[in-house]
Amino acid sequence: MKYLHLSLSADKGGAAISAMRLHESMLDNRMDSVFLSLKAGPDSDKVLPRIIFCIQKLYFLFFRLFQCADKKDSIRSFNVLPTGVSRVLNKYNYDVLVVHWVGAELVSLGELSSLKKRVYVVAHDLWWVGGCSHISEKFQAKNRGVMYCFERYSAKIKRELLMSKNVTVIAPSDWMRQKLLDCYYSDSAQFESPEACRLFPTIPNIIPYSILDCPSTLGRVSCGRTVIILGAADVNSWHKGGDLILAFLTMMNRVDCYVKIFGALDKFINDKALLFENVEVLGELSNKSLISCLSEADIYVSLSRVDNLPNVVLEALAVGCYIVGFKVGGMPNIITNNKLGLLSNTIDVGNLVWLIDRVGAGVLQSRAYRRQHVRKTYSPEAVLQQIELLS
Repeated sequence: MKYLHLSLSADKGGAAISAMRLHESMLDNRMDSVFLSLKAGPDSDKVLPRIIFCIQKLYFLFFRLFQCADKKDSIRSFNVLPTGVSRVLNKYNYDVLVVHWVGAELVSLGELSSLKKRVYVVAHDLWWVGGCSHISEKFQAKNRGVMYCFERYSAKIKRELLMSKNVTVIAPSDWMRQKLLDCYYSDSAQFESPEACRLFPTIPNIIPYSILDCPSTLGRVSCGRTVIILGAADVNSWHKGGDLILAFLTMMNRVDCYVKIFGALDKFINDKALLFENVEVLGELSNKSLISCLSEADIYVSLSRVDNLPNVVLEALAVGCYIVGFKVGGMPNIITNNKLGLLSNTIDVGNLVWLIDRVGAGVLQSRAYRRQHVRKTYSPEAVLQQIELLS
């Protein structure tokens, strides 16, 4: 079986990282795999022609004009215009096309439906359920405007495409699968039908052996206090909990622990964080440096309000960290028992701090259990077996 991966980027963002890990794992297992991206990366030798990149930019400007004219906070998810990517794909000899990003920037719905090959679409985000309506109830209530009409038309095309026999949409988490099912089936009795199981399988992202085999140690061994690591992927993102960072650091200042925070902090949050004696600001880290920091921490804290199957949470768990976060998105898929972590039922920073205070030393020392759990569930061997069963 020959696989051709199509991704917007080779190394920028969680979707691209997951895509590259799947491709590299296939190569390591002597599977025939090629990675094709719009934007070059250090490990990508196949890049789409420059002319296609220019076409994407023109589409982007076109859709932004529609947004400005409509003056509504919707997103451009209706890509029905051809991008030219299908002509490039036809030059490759492959059996299965694995698409890691679908949007106006990459490949159109019409081009996907015209392909004669099997197509796997990995639903890294919620584009497949109609744009931003999964987050904003206010958006769902809108029933007027140019963009709303495009969104409805797009959703119709997506349903028609998904129901064709050559397309399978892989959901990394049960939460994502449920969102897809809610969108495409009106009767919940159909959720576990043979058709739904074929169209919407749940297959998680891969954690590579380079992380699974990484040595780790209890953070409290090195500094005498529980070491907590906090990720700030986007301080301006409500979805990623950027607005909760300062409140969390303030409350943690009263707890006997040491907090390390990484990510692209703005100057205001960075300056405030430096005022806390028990906080260390690490800045932006390479993936290798991040894994090293995680392997020396005791607890990883996630502040995300919306997340599918976050790579960094899996990586933290893979090196033995205990996880504390909110019960949102795919987090319950990852944290299935109290030996792996604790999840707050409410979006409340104070509750997270309370949960952290409940974590006992015995649980923190169960690093081997957490590492073994990730190896069993998210290793290349475990995930690739599920991929191969689809064909």
